[in-house]
Amino acid sequence: KEKKAQDCYSDFRLAFWMDQDGSLRINWAKEQAQGITTNLSLENRDYVQMVLKKPENLWRISDRTKSKNYRFFLEPITSWTTGLNTVVASMPSLATKQEINGWVAAMEFQFLSLMDHVVLPPGIGFAVIDSNHGVLFHSEEKRNLREAFLVETDHNPKLRDLFTAKTAGHAEGSYRGKSTSFYTLPLDPLPWALVVFRDREILR
Repeated sequence: KEKKAQDCYSDFRLAFWMDQDGSLRINWAKEQAQGITTNLSLENRDYVQMVLKKPENLWRISDRTKSKNYRFFLEPITSWTTGLNTVVASMPSLATKQEINGWVAAMEFQFLSLMDHVVLPPGIGFAVIDSNHGVLFHSEEKRNLREAFLVETDHNPKLRDLFTAKTAGHAEGSYRGKSTSFYTLPLDPLPWALVVFRDREILR
């Protein structure tokens, strides 16, 4: 028996297309998705701006055979319509019909490994940060898109060096006032880094 798409991809919420002006024109929604409208301008969203105005800055990834490159952009967002933390992947539409040529194709979803009630050992946490050290994803979801990671570490110089060099490594310091051990890992080809941290005080 063939499975429905919504059963195979439980993190998928929406697939949608914007025209050359950034206006939502088509959307495909899962049954449980709420608050979806086609009378909405998304022009100011980065995932639209990057495709329409800065296509040369789109990220690139190869398919499994390394024979084809895809240009894309990922943006964690707080939904204007539902208030949920989600992620949008966008790319130039591959549709060939003349009337929709040049549109933006996008999909909204959640990273299950980062956003769906992640279970961690006591004292362990993580954050995914962008090139400006802003928190995109956090083991405490309420901190997504709301925290400047280096500020919370008292501008730890070793962490700053690791982020700048885009290299993996260990650091010691404080995080939100607690003695903490860190491990950083660049997430190539994205301009993001993963930081795993451990509260050292919980072990005392």
